Amino acid sequence: MSYHASWIFPVLFTFLPINRIWVLLTIPATSVTKKCSKYCGHGQCMSYMNDEKEFCLCNSGWFGGHCTTALNCSCSPDSLCLGVIHNRSICRCPLHKTGLHCLLPSACQTARCADDKPICVPFDVGGQKSYKCECQE
Repeated sequence: MSYHASWIFPVLFTFLPINRIWVLLTIPATSVTKKCSKYCGHGQCMSYMNDEKEFCLCNSGWFGGHCTTALNCSCSPDSLCLGVIHNRSICRCPLHKTGLHCLLPSACQTARCADDKPICVPFDVGGQKSYKCECQE
């Protein structure tokens, strides 16, 4: 997995129990970097695409506002550990893995997509693990 860009959007009505945001994002083909001055111990200072605010993109194994807190994470080595809450790791799995710790093969491991839509994208709706085939572009 590689980082490309980040956006930030306000939640306008925080008193509501549910807030829905609809935004069309165009993800750049390569990583976008802007000049940034925030200290990020074990990470990299980044700027949002739609705002001048800065944030730290932490290296694997680190978290916090300045990436200075070590993370004891139980995610698979090829996944990204986003943090730990109540002693449980929050893992972002690569497309070929699934599960709480990204240790299980995804539906795409056994799926066969047709030539006109060769990209397999796994998804989980209501606990039903499935996949869909998408075009390259």
